[in-house]
Amino acid sequence: MDKISIIIPCYQNEENLPVTAEALKSNEGLFGDNTSFEYVLIDDGSTDKTWQSILEIKRRWPDSFSGIRLSKNTGSYNAICAGLKRATGNCIVVMAADLQDPPSHIFTMYDAWTKGAKLVLANRTERLDKWPSRQMATAYHFVIKTMALPNLPKGGFDFCLFDNQIKDEMIEKWISNTNSLFILLSLKHKYVLAPYKKRKRTIGQSQWTFSKKLKLFVNTVLAFSIIPPLAFYTGSLFLGTICLLVNRKVFQDQFPWSQLLILSAVLLFGLGLAIRIAYSRFQNAQKQPPFVVEESV
Repeated sequence: MDKISIIIPCYQNEENLPVTAEALKSNEGLFGDNTSFEYVLIDDGSTDKTWQSILEIKRRWPDSFSGIRLSKNTGSYNAICAGLKRATGNCIVVMAADLQDPPSHIFTMYDAWTKGAKLVLANRTERLDKWPSRQMATAYHFVIKTMALPNLPKGGFDFCLFDNQIKDEMIEKWISNTNSLFILLSLKHKYVLAPYKKRKRTIGQSQWTFSKKLKLFVNTVLAFSIIPPLAFYTGSLFLGTICLLVNRKVFQDQFPWSQLLILSAVLLFGLGLAIRIAYSRFQNAQKQPPFVVEESV
């Protein structure tokens, strides 16, 4: 019998979860008798009644649902890591708690897995969420694809299914405070695309603020791209050019070349040191434990 583990990070989702749980249970009818389900709901430090909703769902379907409560809000991707460590299925699904990812699409991805696909990405061909979220997401994935991950499918992905073997590889290579699902693209497994239309959110409001999105973008670029070393060389060229222009325009080429070279060297050393310190701090931050489990059911 195949067992599907479905991991759902939850933050301020007290209104969504009862509806989502009903939809997930109804969705099981698409599958045969040889398939079982395990739902792992992770409360990512919510301040509303998300945890109480999870406990109620657990009481109603004790054999299907489990819950994890994190001590503080660490971000949905770190919450996913907590869920991965709990999951015991033959294949793993990661999806949102607000039903923007249609549960019925799990069957499409599962069907691809039964045919041999180890990794199935539900790439978004159309987003039905509101402006400016739609435009920001499009720009975000374009920049990530250009600067860091050329094999990122158009439209990006968060909704996905992967084999239990890949789950273990992901946990081993986990990078905190980034879009850690992008690790899937660096594991060299061939993936199958399962396009879908992302739904509008009809219950509650998104907690993805602009500052959170910006932080995620910066951390993801630093984690998956070659920007840090490129920044040093680009900055070196830029400062060197500035020194030459200042010498020509301000000092009419009278500034001694020896002093110009010394000044350039000092500026470049300072820039390189600043980049190195910033990148080292970023790398150290990724090594910190991504979450602390306060309670589980």
